[in-house]
Amino acid sequence: MKNLFVIVLFVMTCVVSAQRHWIYYDRYHSNPYYLTPPEREMGDGRTLHKSDRMFHHSFISGFILKSQASRIEQLEIAMESLKKCACISDAPAVTATPISKMPYNCGDLQQMGHASSGLYSILGAKQIETVYCDFTKPINAQGFETRIGFLDVKSVPTQFYVQKHTRFSTMDAPIPFEVEVANTGRAMDLVSGKFTAPVKGTYFFTFTGHASFPSSFTTVENLGVDLYLNGNQIGSAEVGEFHSANNQLTPLTIQSTLNLQAGDQLWLQIGKLSNGVELYDDRRHLTHFSGFLLEEDFS
Repeated sequence: MKNLFVIVLFVMTCVVSAQRHWIYYDRYHSNPYYLTPPEREMGDGRTLHKSDRMFHHSFISGFILKSQASRIEQLEIAMESLKKCACISDAPAVTATPISKMPYNCGDLQQMGHASSGLYSILGAKQIETVYCDFTKPINAQGFETRIGFLDVKSVPTQFYVQKHTRFSTMDAPIPFEVEVANTGRAMDLVSGKFTAPVKGTYFFTFTGHASFPSSFTTVENLGVDLYLNGNQIGSAEVGEFHSANNQLTPLTIQSTLNLQAGDQLWLQIGKLSNGVELYDDRRHLTHFSGFLLEEDFS
């Protein structure tokens, strides 16, 4: 309706402008407030009468008025056609209503004032989801809402990759790291060796280390690394060597996917260590730890 009012106002302006007298003389517009040009004298001393010019002015003015009337009629027809268009309607506009929550479905979106069918984001059971809302259908009709899939939305992007560059052989203490390659979200504390989950969600972690063994020909030497969550051991990796060469390096790895609550802490520590064995590293960065948030849980 706003567009219709603008069109009507524009037409009225054009009509009024067309009917106003110009402030200067023009051969197609009469002006009662100013003198007409002087009469043209004939060669025999006679003066050309004004009536021929006045007739000419009247004819032109009538032609212009008829032309304006025709244009107004065409505009009225165009406005009637626009009223029938879906984009302009006399029906009252949808009034937005606050629902004091994030939208959970297309019904909530409609209540908030959305009227155009299309793709929208809503809060699902645990994650942000994409739905297609067809607002041309009743709210309970089939096809009013179609679930499309999940959105990878993270309120706190979290990923880290840290390395060691020195040897470590302390048991029952979190393994610290010296080199920070990436630490988006600052959830990993290198000095303490602990990762603190910033939000509730699913996380993935992977650790790779190298055990250094001394010469051994009589016994099996071992090194074990444990994964701890809030003080509880939840995973481990262990390697052992027998008849090894001096300073022999053997890798060990841990991978884990965990559902964590905000504030949960995760770390690694040596749980088993034979004499002369150590978690080895040097400038090659053979021992490293990384992790990232896979999916945030918004429930």
